[in-house]
Amino acid sequence: MQTIRKISDLKIGHKVILSERQSRLTKLPRKFTISSQDEIFKLSSAKFDSVHINTVRSVAKKNIRDKTSQATSEKKKPKNPEERAKLIHQESISVSRELFKNPNLEAIKNAKNAANIIAQYIKQDEQVAMQLLALNGYDYTTHGHSVRTALVATCFAQFHLKCSNSELSELAIGFFLHDIGKTKVDPNILNKPDKLTDEEMELMKKHSLLSYRILEKTPSFSKICGIIALQHHERNDGTGYPMGITGDRISEPAKICTLADIYDALTSKRSYKAAMKPADALLLMRTKMIGHFDRNLFIKFITMFSPKAHLSP
Repeated sequence: MQTIRKISDLKIGHKVILSERQSRLTKLPRKFTISSQDEIFKLSSAKFDSVHINTVRSVAKKNIRDKTSQATSEKKKPKNPEERAKLIHQESISVSRELFKNPNLEAIKNAKNAANIIAQYIKQDEQVAMQLLALNGYDYTTHGHSVRTALVATCFAQFHLKCSNSELSELAIGFFLHDIGKTKVDPNILNKPDKLTDEEMELMKKHSLLSYRILEKTPSFSKICGIIALQHHERNDGTGYPMGITGDRISEPAKICTLADIYDALTSKRSYKAAMKPADALLLMRTKMIGHFDRNLFIKFITMFSPKAHLSP
C-alpha cells in the first residue's frame, strides 16, 4: 500500500518510491529505504513537495537492480562527519541563494524544509554538529550568512536549551529566515562591497521589521520565527534596533540569533576586511561588545566552542 508523505515528514526507515524524474534529479534509486538524513536532504533540496512511501512491509524478494542501485548510492554517501557537514552547508546555501533571488512561497517552503533538516542533523549527530560549528572564513554573502547564522544558532539552541525535536526545528526555521527582509532592500545597498554610509545603514536597518512582516503574513510559521527576525538586532544595553528594547524584553531565541549573527559576520571575509579566526572573534565580542549581550548567555556561547563541549543532553 502506498501513501503520499511530505518531505518534511520523512524519517529514517521510510520506504520511498520515487518517480523516474525524482530519481534522476536526486540520483537516488527509484525504490529504497531511507537510511540517513543525507537522503532526506537530497529530496528536500530538489524542491519536491512530497513523495510516495510504501506503508506495508513487503515479503517479496527485492529486485536485484534496486539492490545494486541502492548499494551504489550508499557508497557515494559521505561517511566522514566533516564531509557530511560540508554537504549540509552546500545544499543549504543553494536553497538560501534561491530564496534571496526569488523569495516566493515555494522558496520560503524550501528554506523551511532545509532548516528542519539542519535541526535533525544537529539533534541526532553531534559529530556533524561540531563540524558545522567549525565552518568559517567564507566570503560574506547575504544568503551564505543566513545559513551559517542558522547553523551556529541552532547548535547553540541545542547546547543551551536542550530542545525537543519540534522546538529545535521551529527555532532553526526562524534562524534560517531571520534576514529574509533583506529581499526588500535595494540590491545596490545590500551588495555594496564597501562600508555603508549612514544613510544607507538607516535603510538597511529596516530589514528586521520587513523580515517580521513577511513571516507574520506567511502561513505555517510560528510566532517565535517572527520574533527572532524582529529582535535579532536588539542589544541587551538598549543600543540596538528597531525598538531599542533591553534585557529580558528581548526573547532568548533572538539573543541566540544575535550571538550567531555577529560571530559569523566577524569570521566571514569581506572586501574591506579579512575573516577573523574564531578565537579572535570571540575575544572581540567579549572585550568590545559584551554590553550588547546577555552576559551569562555569552559565557555559555563561548563554552560551546570548547573541545570538551557536548551538544547532546
